[in-house]
Amino acid sequence: MKFMSWYRIITILAMSISMFLKVVWFKKRHAKHWNEAEWRELLRSQAAVYRKKALELEGLLIKLGQFLSTRADILPKEFIDELSDLIDRVPPEKWEDCLEIIESEWQEDIYTYLESIDTDPVAAASIGQVYKAVLIDGRQAAVKVRRPGIEKIIRADFKALRMVMALADRFTKIGDSTDMKRLYKEIEDVIGDELNFYKEYKNAMSFSERYKDSEQFFIPAYEKALCTEKVLVMEWIDGVKVTDTAFIEEQGLPKNELALRLLTGFLEQALKAGKFHADPHPGNIFLNKDGTFWLIDFGMAGTITPAQAGSLRKIVAGFVFDRYEDSIDAMGELGFLLEHADKDRLKEKFEELMVRYFQEDMSQWDERKVEAYLEDIQDLMEKEPIQMPSEFAFLGRAVSTLIGVLYIIDPDLDLIEASKPPVMDWIIANQEETGGAGWQSIAKDYARPLLSVPSDVQAYLRAPDKKRISEERQRQFTFEYSVHLQNRLFLFISFWLLAAGGVILAYLTFWLPAAAAFTASLCSLIWIWRAGTAFRYRTRQWNR
Repeated sequence: MKFMSWYRIITILAMSISMFLKVVWFKKRHAKHWNEAEWRELLRSQAAVYRKKALELEGLLIKLGQFLSTRADILPKEFIDELSDLIDRVPPEKWEDCLEIIESEWQEDIYTYLESIDTDPVAAASIGQVYKAVLIDGRQAAVKVRRPGIEKIIRADFKALRMVMALADRFTKIGDSTDMKRLYKEIEDVIGDELNFYKEYKNAMSFSERYKDSEQFFIPAYEKALCTEKVLVMEWIDGVKVTDTAFIEEQGLPKNELALRLLTGFLEQALKAGKFHADPHPGNIFLNKDGTFWLIDFGMAGTITPAQAGSLRKIVAGFVFDRYEDSIDAMGELGFLLEHADKDRLKEKFEELMVRYFQEDMSQWDERKVEAYLEDIQDLMEKEPIQMPSEFAFLGRAVSTLIGVLYIIDPDLDLIEASKPPVMDWIIANQEETGGAGWQSIAKDYARPLLSVPSDVQAYLRAPDKKRISEERQRQFTFEYSVHLQNRLFLFISFWLLAAGGVILAYLTFWLPAAAAFTASLCSLIWIWRAGTAFRYRTRQWNR
């Protein structure tokens, strides 16, 4: 019965309306005497109800739960905690039904292309299941098939979801801080992409192109002629999960080096325009005996366009140079702000946060201070019309998932130090790609007043007997400014990846101890402050 459309729609609506009514009744009952502990317990119980129903109904609810677990800008912590480890594993469909889909897609008997296929799936999830096969030329392959009837189930679930979101928009305050229509469209696009296996094939081709010359990362070969919207055929990979520490020790592989290479590879995806793997969990990264990696399963892949990359750099520059209005404008360009967002108010809020946390002795910070900072960011996102676009929610989730993987490989990894080389390489590469400009072009726009010298000082420095000293000072200043700017850019980018998405990271600490997450953010904050303080001192000395 659970696969019948009417039953699914009624069940999902009933669950949602029950949740809404309980929340409304609680707020009314505690209007004068608010009980935060009881409120949090209610949220936990609501999240548990959703999780249980998702595992019971399968279909869209599992994928929706996984999607919403990345949205700390929308859901409270209790829901994030409950949904973050929602595992997409369901009983497999009958082989005969899957065989019918394969032959329908190929328009041929399967043994035209396959020598053999194991009819027991090696994996089964809500959208597809995977079989091990041997191609007609003897090569081993993985055949991924869309679950029979899943389209009908997803359509019914989307109808129910559309009704639920309309009710939430109309009768709750969620619509004040969340664009429900945009959120629905994002969910529809994300799930739709996962349903279309040919899009996964195209994602894989993008990664194949990116890593075609890599000696560290490998992508399975795909059989293009056999890849369709419902069937995917790729090279079979015999490997172990990257988090198999026993295998790592058995092969004598250096843990720190493995973690560093994996971090570098994924930071390159996050910092450059193009696609990034949005689901780098241990089951999607295989490790070879020689310490190289296989990346698989590109159903969840995000894209950062060149325009978005430019807006991200604008956000970085705005915060580095205290030009918050530029950062706010760039957030609008990226879709972080809802239509009714008050940019002046947001600028004040961001500036207030920066002053509150950065204009003090950062060496005195502890874990509670960092936690308070993350809570203030979360509070800002809840109260102000800020909504994270799905691409960046996925990026935050990918980063936090990867950090968990890295700490399993090497618990002693210094995340901030490990991030420095790839981030600095990105800064230098950006400089070269822009004809020698890069961070200097940012300085041209934002730091012109700082770099210009008053005319009377210039006249003085042009005096013959002071010329050599002047030139040396100017060179020294330019060098120190360059180093300072590169450091601040590195630190802010690291902070953007680890802490601007830090609300998600803090909520996903089932992968790593909370202290590690807080320490990573803390190091970034302290370093930014010290770099800025040192440079201001150098600037005052030079201007004397």
